[in-house]
Amino acid sequence: LLRSAYARFLSLLSNRSMEEVWGEKNDFRFLKIVFALIILVALSAGSNLSAQVTGDYRSKADGVWTALSTWERFNGSFWAQPTPGEGYPAQYGPPGTVDINNNVTLDDNLMSPLNDLNINAGTLELSSFNFSVSGTTNIYSSLNDGNADGQVQFFGNIIVSNSATWNSLASPTLNLLLYGNVTNNSNNVTVVRCRAANNLIISGAGTMRLDYFEFNGSYTVTNRSTVIIDLGLNYNRVTNTLWVNEGTLDFYGYERNLMTDGEINASAVGNTVNYCASQSQAVIDPVSSYYNLIISGSNTKTSQGDLDVNGDLTITGSARLDVGFANNNIYLAGNWINNSINPDPFRERTASVTFDGTSQQTIYNSAGETFYNLTINNSGTGILLADGNVVVSNTLTMSSGNIDVAGYRMTLGTGTANTGTFSFASGSIIGEFERWINTDGVDFLFPVGTAVYNRSATINFNSLSSGGSLIGKFNDLDPLEAGLPLNDNGVCIAHTYNDGYWSFEVNNGLSGTDYDLELVATGFSLPPIDAPTRLLTRINSLNDWDAIGIHSNATGGN
Repeated sequence: LLRSAYARFLSLLSNRSMEEVWGEKNDFRFLKIVFALIILVALSAGSNLSAQVTGDYRSKADGVWTALSTWERFNGSFWAQPTPGEGYPAQYGPPGTVDINNNVTLDDNLMSPLNDLNINAGTLELSSFNFSVSGTTNIYSSLNDGNADGQVQFFGNIIVSNSATWNSLASPTLNLLLYGNVTNNSNNVTVVRCRAANNLIISGAGTMRLDYFEFNGSYTVTNRSTVIIDLGLNYNRVTNTLWVNEGTLDFYGYERNLMTDGEINASAVGNTVNYCASQSQAVIDPVSSYYNLIISGSNTKTSQGDLDVNGDLTITGSARLDVGFANNNIYLAGNWINNSINPDPFRERTASVTFDGTSQQTIYNSAGETFYNLTINNSGTGILLADGNVVVSNTLTMSSGNIDVAGYRMTLGTGTANTGTFSFASGSIIGEFERWINTDGVDFLFPVGTAVYNRSATINFNSLSSGGSLIGKFNDLDPLEAGLPLNDNGVCIAHTYNDGYWSFEVNNGLSGTDYDLELVATGFSLPPIDAPTRLLTRINSLNDWDAIGIHSNATGGN
């Protein structure tokens, strides 16, 4: 049909001018059909040519690489077993694409790199010989290097499908060089040693596990996948190297620090670095910050500098996080998650922990958490105690944000010999706040309240019998009016405000009946708080309200 159409086209051109040809309606329609057919065939032919070209090889049977009977070669028209003159792939120069469809074992060093390599079925075993690919390597089945000898080089990209397997025993790391990117969608990739010989990216939905990942120069490796390092990352200590973590990095190495003499940037949103060895590890100070930082496995992980964590900080397994002898501080924008079974999972020493997030941050530790210095500088709603109490043994600073204890307790100080220091600028403690008290004539602030209103209480003991602790709380409940009305020096008190009330509980032997108490009733409803307004007290909710003590007129209003 095409020959006929082409002949018809030539006949038209030979007998008439182009203008005459284009001017005749029927012939013009015919020409359009011819051109359409030619384009269609050209596209189809191009598609076939992209799939196979002269010099492409494919395996046809199980065997060794150098056996011609293992292969078929495309000669431009059809597939046939290669002749001795054509040779096996890479025998006489770079072949085209090589497709592995059977079990093939490399049994000699290849003198030339392959172009593209597709491992479609079976296993390609590299054994102890040199092997290189200049183009793309697609692993759909299995690539295995079961011998440490032989140098393997991938100059192009490697793509591993989700059902594929890639195992390599190459050693030293020079025996497996990566120049291109790795897209790994499999959880069956295990490599003993390899080196980055160029700037490259590791991506994909799978997990790549290596004993050692090293550098062959001052390169940058970007991880957008899950990589497990069992022994060393930049173990060969090449300077000016950079690991950019945008995925998950599980680091089990302990003999040398993560990226020794190089650097790690782990600031990308959502990325995670997990120090997970069963031995002690150093938690290095990254270029900028961590996002999610996990301390897991067992033993002690010691910070080597101040830690800035913009996501969550998790201490789990039986591991301990130690701030080190330098008392390295921690700045956390996410959640504090401590579920380690270690008897002392966070060795705080005299360091400070600052919660500086922009949304609510949560502290998880069902056994209770202890900080030396704790600063709340949250520009959102503050922090939440999810499942346990919190003790601040030295200084509690509230710069911005509330502390919602959610049925648990925030305690400042550890005893009468160490009452702690409180620095307050804004925010409220929603729920119980406990303070140790051992001194007369000192104002002790309890900045309790609700999520909306600070309703602080300040108490000053004039005659303290014995020191101890006092637990203060604002209750966002109607106090009701049991015992009312009553008379206080000629003033009739008939009603209470239904906006809530304060409660105080002595603890740890605190005793003293002579004290001054000042309460801030911000946001209370009408009527206005004025001079006749009184503070009422009762022992508990079963007792009537009473007007005890000497009244001072209210100031400032509601």
